[in-house]
Amino acid sequence: MIELEPIKQIKSPSSENVIIFALRCVNYMIINDKLNGLIVLDLEWREVNRIYIGEQLLLIEAIYTDMVRNKIVFKLESSLCFVDIDAYFIKLIPIPKNIKEFYFYQLYKFSDDIILMRTNKGIVSLSLIDYSVRIIDEIADYDEKFAYFVYESEIKESFPHNEKLVCLDTNNITILDDLKKIQIQNPISVPYFDVFVTDKYGLAVAENQLQIFNLNGDIKSKILSYKRPWYGGRADIVEKNDGLHLYVISHNDLEELTSLSEYIIPFDKIPNHVVLL
Repeated sequence: MIELEPIKQIKSPSSENVIIFALRCVNYMIINDKLNGLIVLDLEWREVNRIYIGEQLLLIEAIYTDMVRNKIVFKLESSLCFVDIDAYFIKLIPIPKNIKEFYFYQLYKFSDDIILMRTNKGIVSLSLIDYSVRIIDEIADYDEKFAYFVYESEIKESFPHNEKLVCLDTNNITILDDLKKIQIQNPISVPYFDVFVTDKYGLAVAENQLQIFNLNGDIKSKILSYKRPWYGGRADIVEKNDGLHLYVISHNDLEELTSLSEYIIPFDKIPNHVVLL
């Protein structure tokens, strides 16, 4: 077992800001500014901007991120909040009464002028032109791939991230990428609450551990733990030119801290159990 140092890290006293989310975009990393707005960081995690949304408004049910266009939609208690990071533009859109009781899932599809969002009562659209919100009857008329993802997500436990859908059962993991379907044996052993995949690797997220596994058929896994008294929150992986990058939000209640950390994971060179610092 070894300890792994982060290549970047932000530690925040809980009295100043509890880091709830970290959103990757092409040019930015974006974290919450308390529950009032956003802190925009550059790729070296230097602060470049703050965007105020409203006092204690960021009580979030779902987050939809367009990583390429640097746009975000938040599902809040009684409204949708559209943010264009580049234009420093914010729009709060009231949710119509006939949609207000819907539960919004994390499955969505951004395009230039519309975002489609899966709910427990069907698909809801938000126009990015006139900001109208309505129920969609025929999803396939808008996007065939999204309609396929919606169908699969309704019949299996599923996790949509990075334009892929990961579906799990006891024995197998099925990965949907565009209209392609890849199936591997399910190697997950941690009590996960979220699952991500890249082209080569998968990540299962649990409170006290992370499990990274490869997708090439031999199903090798690495277990990553937090150094006590730290424990985990959100996590994400992305493949870059220099290797596999892991992003983690973690918490330390004893010292009243939260942190955002980035690690490079040399998957084939590290032991089966690693402690994150």
